[in-house]
Amino acid sequence: MNTSEYSGVKIGKQKTDFIAGVNSPVIQDSINLSGNWDLFRPEHELQNRGFETYACAVFSALDCLETLFMFYLKQNLFSVEDVKWLGDKGYFNKGFINFSDRYASQFADIEIGTGTYIYKANDAVRKHLIPETLMPYKLDGYYNIDDVTEEMEKLNKEFQKRFTINWEYCKDFKKSPVQVIVKYATGDGILKPNGALNHAVMAYNEKDDHYSIDDSYMPRDKKYGKDFVFNFVNYTLTINNKINMDIGKFLTDNDLKFVRNQNTGAFGRVMQKKLRTIETLDRGTLLLLDNEHRKNGVSVTDEEWETLPKLNF
Repeated sequence: MNTSEYSGVKIGKQKTDFIAGVNSPVIQDSINLSGNWDLFRPEHELQNRGFETYACAVFSALDCLETLFMFYLKQNLFSVEDVKWLGDKGYFNKGFINFSDRYASQFADIEIGTGTYIYKANDAVRKHLIPETLMPYKLDGYYNIDDVTEEMEKLNKEFQKRFTINWEYCKDFKKSPVQVIVKYATGDGILKPNGALNHAVMAYNEKDDHYSIDDSYMPRDKKYGKDFVFNFVNYTLTINNKINMDIGKFLTDNDLKFVRNQNTGAFGRVMQKKLRTIETLDRGTLLLLDNEHRKNGVSVTDEEWETLPKLNF
C-alpha cells in the first residue's frame, strides 16, 4: 500500500464527546510532571503486517493506554493484587502491557479504505480490553467477529470491573500520552506535511517546536511540527477498589446537591435519601446541569454511583 495515499481517520465529533473545560466530568491529576512518556512506551506494533487494517485510531489509542498502564506499573500505583491479576490473565507480553488491537477494532466501526472516527475508536477501546495474545493480528479474517469468544467477553467484563478508562478532548502531557491526528508523512527532521488529515498517532512528548510521535508504521519515531498536529485526546485510568462508602452519610451530607458520575458524565440529585437520576441528551439541559453541579455538586466514581439507591426523575 502507498502510505502517502493512506486514509484511516474520518473527521468529526459527537455532541456528547467529553471536552476538557467545557462538558467533561473527568477528573484528571497531573501524574507525570515531566510530561515525557518516552520511558513508559510499550512494544511497537505495526498496523499493517501484510494486511492493511485501517485501524490507526485504535492502535494509537491503545499505545496511549498501554503507556499509561506501564507508567502506573513502574510508579507502583497498582496494588500487588491487581498486578498479579493482570499477569495471571495474560495482559503482560515480553514485559509490557499489551492489549489486543484486533479485539477492540471489531467494535470500532472501521471501514476498509477510510478507517473510522476518533470517538468510535476510543469508545471501542475503553470498553474492550483483552490481552494481545488472546486475539492477535492475523492476515486473513482480521475483521471476523466470529473469532470473538465467550472467554474473551468474560475476561473483558472482569477487566472493566477492576479498571475504568475514560477519554476526553484535551492536550495535557502531564496527565497522559496524547492521541493526535496528522497528515501521514515520513522522513528526517521535523515533519510539516500539508494536506488532508488522515492518520492517528500517539504524541508522547512536547518540545518548543515539535511533538515526539510514536507511529504504527515504520519508522516508529517521528517529529511533527506543532502547527501540523490536531484533535488532541487525553486518557484516564480509574482503579476500582472495593467501595467503603457510607451510603447513609453520603446521602445525608449531600442532600439537595447535584451528583455527577466522573466516568460516564451522568447527572443526578440527592433528594429524600435517594439519588434522583436525570436522563437527557439535550445539550441545553446538560449545560444547565453542569452549571448547577459546579455551584452545588459533588463527583463520584462510576463504582460509587452504582452503589447509591436511585430513582429516575
